[in-house]
Amino acid sequence: MGATNVFEPIPEKDEAVAKKIIGAAIEVHRALGPGFLDSIYQQALAYELSLRGIQVNPRDAERLGLRNGQQVRVVSATNPDGIWPLADGVTKPMIGKLVFTQTLRPGVISFALGFGHWTTGASEITIDAQRIAGEPRRAAGIHANAAMWIDPTLKNTCLLDPVGGSVSFYDTQVSLKPV
Repeated sequence: MGATNVFEPIPEKDEAVAKKIIGAAIEVHRALGPGFLDSIYQQALAYELSLRGIQVNPRDAERLGLRNGQQVRVVSATNPDGIWPLADGVTKPMIGKLVFTQTLRPGVISFALGFGHWTTGASEITIDAQRIAGEPRRAAGIHANAAMWIDPTLKNTCLLDPVGGSVSFYDTQVSLKPV
């Protein structure tokens, strides 16, 4: 008697993410072709994913008068300037390329998390008097966490959902402003 494999369907949101990653991988393979080391493909895929920008449903973009590929700034009630205030007076704007996709319902935006860093290897750092150069690739793309709802008392801490315990990132209302 043989074992029966039962496969559960992939949740829709997971499938949408997988399709984006696979699509980016296909673009990289089309551009480079076969025969390179995996490390070359990995670097090219990281770059391609960073270009994916701020994803929005085309109906929202049409309503807002925005174009595919247009540069937009992410703003919110607690960050109306769309600028991330970093340490020592350094700032990073929350600006990215608009990418139309039917995979998001109207009223929602998305971006590939893990790009648009200002630290985590993206900028120069000195450790024990030794300078370590930053990797510009890690700074490419957008990172819009600074748009999250901020605790009005603490000023530098995101509000949390008291029921689910997640940060306010998942329910923060934002606007997209043309750059």
